[in-house]
Amino acid sequence: MVRTLTAKDLLDDPSVGGPEFDQIRSLASIFAGMQDMWDMPMAIKLDHIPNGHRMGAGIRITSGEAAGRQLYCLNGVGNVFLCVAGARPATVGSAAWWRATRCTSTTAPSSPTATTTVTI
Repeated sequence: MVRTLTAKDLLDDPSVGGPEFDQIRSLASIFAGMQDMWDMPMAIKLDHIPNGHRMGAGIRITSGEAAGRQLYCLNGVGNVFLCVAGARPATVGSAAWWRATRCTSTTAPSSPTATTTVTI
């Protein structure tokens, strides 16, 4: 995993600013606006693009502080996946989501020393 993305990142980061990310930005904005969660991780950016369908894909964190956590993709474009923790969409941005994704730093978006790997 390269990094986590907050709703604020999805709105401000030029790397996810293209029109192909409109749906992801809209969903993240809705979720963040409901509970004032603009700084909570809602998406992950992977260092590789897996084969297969993104919508509904299970994403398991296999190393790092969040090893063993299960995420599910709500929407994905390229190597960016908007996810929910566990099987309940209501957990987007919740404390459980934060615990599941806090293993990477959002301050070093291109850090080559990411300590987390994922399996999709």
